[in-house]
Amino acid sequence: MRLDTSTIALLIKEDPATIECLDLDNLRIDRLREGLFQHCTQLVSIDLGGNSLQSLQGQPFKRCSNAWWINLSNNQLDSLVDSGLGHFLALGALDLGYNSLSLESLAPLASVHVLQLTLKGNSKLSRV
Repeated sequence: MRLDTSTIALLIKEDPATIECLDLDNLRIDRLREGLFQHCTQLVSIDLGGNSLQSLQGQPFKRCSNAWWINLSNNQLDSLVDSGLGHFLALGALDLGYNSLSLESLAPLASVHVLQLTLKGNSKLSRV
C-alpha cells in the first residue's frame, strides 16, 4: 500500500493539524509520499513499524518538529537519506531495529541527539 495524504485523510477522522499520535503499524505500507505528514504538525508519536518500507524519500518527517517518538522497526529500510530525520534537534526514541541499515546509512542522524536509539537486528551493523 502506498500511503499518501488522501489515504491519511481516510484513516484519520480528525483535522490532521491536531493529531498527536499516529499508529500505522503492520499495514503493509511500502512507500510514503513526499510531504505525507506536512499537515500533521503536532505529531508527537509516529508508529510505522512492521510495514514494508524500503526508503523514506521525500522527507516525510520534515514538518513534524514536535515528534519525540518514531518507530520504524521491522521494515526493509536500507537508507535514511532524504528522510527528513536529520532535521530534528532531538528525539526521545527512534526505533530502527530489524531493517537493513548500514553504518553509512545512519549519516543523516549525525547531528540529532537521540535519547534512546534502537538498532538491534540490522545485520549490516552487526559486522561493524
